[in-house]
Amino acid sequence: MKPTKLPLKKNYYELKRNMLTAFLTALSIFCAFLPLSPAVLVSTKYGKVEGLTASYSNVSAPFKSVSKFLGVPFAAPPIGKLRFEAPQPPKVWKPNTLPTKKHGDLCWQGPDLEFLAKLFIGNFSYNEDCLYLDVYTPNVSSSLPVMVYIHGGGYQGGTSATFPGDILALHGVVVVVIQYRLGPFGFLTTGDSAAPGNFGMLDQVEALKWVRDNIENFGGNPSKVTIFGVSAGGSSVSLHLMSPLSQGLFHQVIAESGVDLSPFAIQPVSLGLHHANKLAQKLGCSTSDHNSMAACMREKKASDVQKASETINYRFVDYLQWAPVVDKLFLHDTPQNLRKKGNFKNATMMISFNSHEAGGTLGLIAKRSFGMMESLDNGVNPSFFKRFLSELAHARNDGYVDIYCF
Repeated sequence: MKPTKLPLKKNYYELKRNMLTAFLTALSIFCAFLPLSPAVLVSTKYGKVEGLTASYSNVSAPFKSVSKFLGVPFAAPPIGKLRFEAPQPPKVWKPNTLPTKKHGDLCWQGPDLEFLAKLFIGNFSYNEDCLYLDVYTPNVSSSLPVMVYIHGGGYQGGTSATFPGDILALHGVVVVVIQYRLGPFGFLTTGDSAAPGNFGMLDQVEALKWVRDNIENFGGNPSKVTIFGVSAGGSSVSLHLMSPLSQGLFHQVIAESGVDLSPFAIQPVSLGLHHANKLAQKLGCSTSDHNSMAACMREKKASDVQKASETINYRFVDYLQWAPVVDKLFLHDTPQNLRKKGNFKNATMMISFNSHEAGGTLGLIAKRSFGMMESLDNGVNPSFFKRFLSELAHARNDGYVDIYCF
């Protein structure tokens, strides 16, 4: 009796199934021999967090491994009624253990820095629920100095994910990288109690409080905290020297390419209100009453708020579109006046300037502000730069007050 031949289609699917089975078997064997990243548990006042450990056996440093806790919540999600409000403490998740092995979502922002996020984390999402921090520690049983990094991005962009702290931690410090609300979500102001502004700065304060209350369990010494940042992060750490809300939360400061006296560090309340009114109009909200205006904007989708913000026309000369203001809470007066009065924290401070700071945004600034459309892919020629400086000087002489700076 001749063997029965299977139909071609059936033969094909059997072969495909067998190949898939063989592949999965081989994959399981391969994965069994991969080096594992052991989990590590640490307690916080809100509950336990579970991170992971990465080994660096070939690195020339005092420590050879780093325990990482990514996406740790330091405040409640600033959504709904908490939009345009000071941050609130996170909810307790005891007795459960919170997995903290991936970065939190990015705070809402424009597309200018998306390429950096894609380099570090690939796929990502924007979310108002973004008040998370990352902790990198070489030894959870030590009592090491702590360094808290505040990213730059013109108060309008940036994320903790693009600043991994592994290498720095290997040299004997606990590194904390924080996120804070950006753009209108972090810095919209009506100039009164309806929306005082500085929500992003208050997020930073809340993160520093979290460090004070929890970092000891991660191997950090809460009495040895250095805050540092670049550009808008640099101006942020300098402003914390001026704020009564930040007193006692840090002990040393490193400001890179930005300080409290930088022209982009703060903006006049009148300018902040101008941008708030423009945003409200684009969202279809009345501007006649600030409380009603803020309530109306709280009801809008976060994506719509961000898109509307990006359509507000402004030029870049001296002030940012969204930035800290004198709100009589976080900042009681301008940095210049506070310096004259001696109202600032005495702390060891290092000031530096990063090479080519903001150089990558020159083409963007020239294009948006002055219509200079030349490509800078092959560098900046002298005639372009001379024209840019001329246009900038004329704009300042004309009294134009906006700037875009990283």
